[in-house]
Amino acid sequence: MFTDDPKWRPHYIQVVRLYWMGGSATEIASELGMSPGTVSRIIKSEAGQAIFDQLQTNTFESMVEVQTLAQAAATDLIREKIKLALYSGNESVRSKNASDVLAIAGHLPIHKVVISKADPILDQYKDKTELDLRKELLEIKGLNPPGDPDLGPDGNLVN
Repeated sequence: MFTDDPKWRPHYIQVVRLYWMGGSATEIASELGMSPGTVSRIIKSEAGQAIFDQLQTNTFESMVEVQTLAQAAATDLIREKIKLALYSGNESVRSKNASDVLAIAGHLPIHKVVISKADPILDQYKDKTELDLRKELLEIKGLNPPGDPDLGPDGNLVN
């Protein structure tokens, strides 16, 4: 992985790798028994930067390789999931794989539960018009003048 450069002492690689993995100079110094200043000098040195660059390059190349391999295997993996979803003798395996196949296809199941309870008041008035409801409300309040149910308390027609 790393060039055989005499300036690259084994502890350089160790320090830079820990730094590359997210460690601070203080944390690395504590872990390796060095001073934070020594760790900082190694990280900032030309050799340290070269090691860091190689770690970055090798990581990127590894990521591309993994992505390429995953894409190559994806078709076979999806076929296997479909087979399991359709033909597995185990119901939980069928269910899990069916959900996975749907998720891969972008169809995520939505669980919606609706709980409805009949409302007797709504049922009582559901077939009445707005005018019927107004008349009944006025009667309940005792505001409908006797004899003419279409008149409001002010003597005008109820709209």
